[in-house]
Amino acid sequence: VYTSLSSSCSVTGTGLNMSTSGGSGSFSDMAYPDGPAFARAEIAVSPADPDYVWVLADLGSSTHSLYLYNSSLVTCPGIGGAPSSGWCDYSAFVPARGSLTGNFDSQSSYNLYVEPHPTNTDIVLIGGTSLYRIDITGTAGSAGSGDTWIGGYDAGGASYARYNGGTDDHHPDQHSGSFLPPPYGVGVGENDPDIFVSGNDGGLHVTGDVMAAGDGNVDWTSLNNGYHTTQFYTVCFNSNDADSWVGGGLQDNGTWGTMFPATTTPWVEELTGDGSHCAVADNVSSPISTGTSRYVSAQGGLVYRLVYNAAGSYQGFTRVDPSGASGYLFINPFVIDPGDERIMYQAAGVTVWRNSNLEGIAMFGSAAPSTNWTNLTPPGVSGSVSALAVSSTGSRLYFGTSNGGLFRIDGADTYTPASAITSINSGLPSAFVSGIAVDPSDADRMMVTFSNYNTVGVWFSDDGGSTWTNVEGNLLGTPNAFGDDGPSFRSVAMMPEASPTSYFVGTSTGLYSTDVLSGGSTVWTQEGPTDIDNTIVDMVRVRASDGFIAAGTHGHGLFTADASLPVEFGDIEAVVDGRDIVVRWETQSEVNNAGFEIEYRLADDESYQQSAFIAGAGTSTEPKPYSFRVSDLLPGNYHVRLRQIDANGGSTYSPVIEVSIALDEPYVITEVYPNPVTDVATMSVVLRAQADLNVALYDVAGRQVKVLHNGPVDANSPRHVQIDAAGLAAGSYFVRIDGGSFQESKQIAVVR
Repeated sequence: VYTSLSSSCSVTGTGLNMSTSGGSGSFSDMAYPDGPAFARAEIAVSPADPDYVWVLADLGSSTHSLYLYNSSLVTCPGIGGAPSSGWCDYSAFVPARGSLTGNFDSQSSYNLYVEPHPTNTDIVLIGGTSLYRIDITGTAGSAGSGDTWIGGYDAGGASYARYNGGTDDHHPDQHSGSFLPPPYGVGVGENDPDIFVSGNDGGLHVTGDVMAAGDGNVDWTSLNNGYHTTQFYTVCFNSNDADSWVGGGLQDNGTWGTMFPATTTPWVEELTGDGSHCAVADNVSSPISTGTSRYVSAQGGLVYRLVYNAAGSYQGFTRVDPSGASGYLFINPFVIDPGDERIMYQAAGVTVWRNSNLEGIAMFGSAAPSTNWTNLTPPGVSGSVSALAVSSTGSRLYFGTSNGGLFRIDGADTYTPASAITSINSGLPSAFVSGIAVDPSDADRMMVTFSNYNTVGVWFSDDGGSTWTNVEGNLLGTPNAFGDDGPSFRSVAMMPEASPTSYFVGTSTGLYSTDVLSGGSTVWTQEGPTDIDNTIVDMVRVRASDGFIAAGTHGHGLFTADASLPVEFGDIEAVVDGRDIVVRWETQSEVNNAGFEIEYRLADDESYQQSAFIAGAGTSTEPKPYSFRVSDLLPGNYHVRLRQIDANGGSTYSPVIEVSIALDEPYVITEVYPNPVTDVATMSVVLRAQADLNVALYDVAGRQVKVLHNGPVDANSPRHVQIDAAGLAAGSYFVRIDGGSFQESKQIAVVR
């Protein structure tokens, strides 16, 4: 067993270590010549001879080394000379051809692997941004002899063009590779050890002859048809629902878009590189007053405006990111002002820039950063600006930073750098702000997410950030040795307050939604559990006008949904009548409406109960009144909602109404249910005033069997008591309830 521990590990034994058994305490230092101070080292054992162990290492500062370890060697193959403690240095074979992409580059260890040939101990493949074949019997530093360019960037090295100029031939940024095991490819090249599968930022590619002589002569075939692994950093679409284009930025695969909802329509690439944030706006003036502009960006803050006419035909482009800006994040945010879509706010390190008239930037074809920007340079900001959001009216700008800063600028469209801004992060974690959402109907209602693990990651404010409520709810996770196992939160979106299912969060374990925020008791429900599944959702965006939702996953593509309502609700109310709740509602119109279920739950309960089904009017343009009574409820605080069900089985929820049933008598005790019991029975106790409550189980001889509850109970808050019959003999028992000022007993029978 061989191990590699980089210099950043805070443990002893960094460097390369070896064990002949793999047991604890059996590892010994391999005396690696460039260790232990390396950033990352990849190890591969030769299938042709397990005594040949290859190590490719990133030493930092764009320096890499390549070594062969074999304790049995007397002379280093191909280069001669005696090994040093079993090590032969082949670092001179690491390509250093100069030009733009000619030097071996692992991008600070992001892409780095080594793979020996299965039958030839003199051949090893090394992957960085490009893929090379190393022949240690050739001449070091000689193109096509000691090193041969076989994938990644174009073999000429003078540009960032892909290998041989084709998008399907191969792709930069190598992460994994494998020769087929013996018999090396039955059905595709039997007994051929030169078949190789390459894994990179472009997916999977295969070649039948990885040994083809000369730079650029290895032919690759894409294996990506139907392979749904696209990694969306971002998604975007027009706030005008007449525009059906939807797109997003992809990890190292550019920004692409398609026309919704035709899911088989081919996607079109708008910009290359690592796809970053994007936005769509209707054209107002220059250079045309119809159609749309698609704002697309690549890694490091590079932003372009692509202009389309009313027919959707491309007209031209110009670059719009600010001249002189610096400090961009790799995937760097910008937003368009909903109140005036000619205004853009772009993050750049510790600053925020504003362009007050994007359409005033000269077209067409400018490739240089634009001027026409104002550096807002907000005071008191540290870290990098990592998230931005703007209110639908009033140009209120919210932005957060990588170290937990959160700020508000009122009237950001006219804000001047000398003006004050408002810090609104009181009580929030010092963590990476990953997402901000503003209610389209109310600039004071907003949410923020933090992406750090073991951190409360979802917060809500209804006063512009002056106060905050933790709404992570049931996504908190279970405490463990590392804190808690809840997900990381990547993005947040809000529908207007009156909409059902108003809140969405994209997380490291999928997409979740809720229609009511109840502080720490908020219940989030997974969206698309069989489609989106537990894939990372890096961004979720919504459109209030038609209920359109788009979620970009990091590994499973882009998903969309339509949350438009088949029923237009009018007034909805719930009133208390003794121990009953009477629900009354009216619809203004209905389309294929099968009917309604009335659902309710106590505020502290996680799940709703269904009370009844009320048939709907089908399709109607006339107002329709409805009502239903939920009877004989325990006192307490209740959430009540309607589940509207379509004729095809789909459903949406109404806004949640909160009501309280107060207790008139001193206490209420429910019957034990089920009774008789074989497994677990339940009863509930409600007190009008807070008191200490003792509930215990006794047998018929008066002996206490077990204590079921002992402690305080809040007023008007049902205390559910469980009687676990496991281990109890069959027979009669009594549950004694002692509230200090009262005592009661309930009989229960256990049957077997």
